[in-house]
Amino acid sequence: MYKTISLGFSSALILLAFADFLLPSNSWIKDYVRGTFTETVGIIATLLFVNYLFDKNEMNEKEKFKKLFFKHLRSHLVKHLTLLFQMHQSVEETAYKPQKTKDYISEKFLSDLERFDFSKQSPSYPVSFWYQYIVTETNKFRSSLNSLLDRYIIYLDNEMIEMIERLTNSNYYYFLESLPKVFQAYQNNKEHWEKMGIKPSFNFFGDNGLFGTKEIHQQNLELTKHLTDFIYLVELTNNTLSEKNRIQGPQNEPILEKGILHL
Repeated sequence: MYKTISLGFSSALILLAFADFLLPSNSWIKDYVRGTFTETVGIIATLLFVNYLFDKNEMNEKEKFKKLFFKHLRSHLVKHLTLLFQMHQSVEETAYKPQKTKDYISEKFLSDLERFDFSKQSPSYPVSFWYQYIVTETNKFRSSLNSLLDRYIIYLDNEMIEMIERLTNSNYYYFLESLPKVFQAYQNNKEHWEKMGIKPSFNFFGDNGLFGTKEIHQQNLELTKHLTDFIYLVELTNNTLSEKNRIQGPQNEPILEKGILHL
């Protein structure tokens, strides 16, 4: 709107200047044209100044809300990163500890998670098994991202919006949501399986899984996709944060104390 008005006033100035050039110097119309020209210049200057202030205030408002968004996003990313860290540390016979965010998509990290046992007790309070706890916390993470996106979407660039939508629509969540039903089915048939000598594996990211089927590789693939998208979102967030506030790893965060996840 302001550009249209400015263009209209600019056209009027050109016409007035042209009229001033053509009119004789002693004409009263020439004095009128010059007065009108001066007033028009004043109006345009005022309009441009108001437009500048409006744009500046709008930009400051946008930056303020973007800072709020990244402040909230950072806390949710740290919680999820801590959850992944605890999943990895629950694996038996591993001394490896990821130090940087990119370590969470390394071959070593993914290889260790193939031995992750969903039937073990999680390091959470109150106490729960991993298959219960991981579902609860990942759903919280997903819900938090959706809420942030709904609240701040008009202040975000397309890349950030697309990345959050991609992460929240991951098939990884659908796999996790099936876990309680799988374990319930196991409990219902546990006695029967024991009589048949069947000892199921709960390393769903490994080669065997519950029934030793090839479908387990699809679950491993979904985990890899989820981790890749998640770490990319962490890096996008770090690019907007000051160096001291960047996400490095849960071991540098106060959220993790004595091996227990305090969320």
